[in-house]
Amino acid sequence: MVLAYQIGYLSNFIPVPGGIGVLDGSMIGMLVLYGLGGTVATAATLAYHAISLWVPALWGTIAFIAVQKTKRQPLVLSGPAVEVRAEPR
Repeated sequence: MVLAYQIGYLSNFIPVPGGIGVLDGSMIGMLVLYGLGGTVATAATLAYHAISLWVPALWGTIAFIAVQKTKRQPLVLSGPAVEVRAEPR
């Protein structure tokens, strides 16, 4: 399984505009060559791509919302107050 995954990922080096379908096709092909059924290999590839797309997108959305909420709040520095005086010239 791991070898089929790695060999399938080597297809990313093929210069195809946008990489349309190259990775998907090669991963399905390699999984079929290593003994998985065609339907199962296609389902596994689609599930992998769904997870690799939506998990980072979900965490990124949560982080973006958290940053937007903290951006509206004033910055509060902890610790003793420091007075800054300009020295006369």
